Amino acid sequence: MDAAQEVAIRHVLPWLAMEEKHAEEQCRRTTVRRRDADLFLTRLLAMNAARVQSDLGQRLSRSRHDLEAAIRLLLRDVHLVAREALARARTIHEAGAAEVRSALDESARRAETIRALRTVPDDPTRPPRPRASASSR
Repeated sequence: MDAAQEVAIRHVLPWLAMEEKHAEEQCRRTTVRRRDADLFLTRLLAMNAARVQSDLGQRLSRSRHDLEAAIRLLLRDVHLVAREALARARTIHEAGAAEVRSALDESARRAETIRALRTVPDDPTRPPRPRASASSR
């Protein structure tokens, strides 16, 4: 058994010491790799979040621009329709005003004719006209 212990002390223990050092180094490297991977993933997630936020901001801006353009087109159409309706209303109003003026002029001519007829002396050969009673006036 002494020979086995001597072989173990001479060959196995130095090998075991080197393996332990090698295992500790591998463990440190793994820890560093994990930490680096965590940092990388954190940065990647932050960059992706920023990109998504930027993309959403651009989409929102584009959507707002498109909506504003559509509203401007609709308002332009409404303005044109309102202008045409106003022009038609003015034309109709002017035509109506001319007709009313014409009717008033005709009424004034008739009233003048009636006044003139009232001042003409009665024809003695014609029977007298009945006078209107005060209640019918």
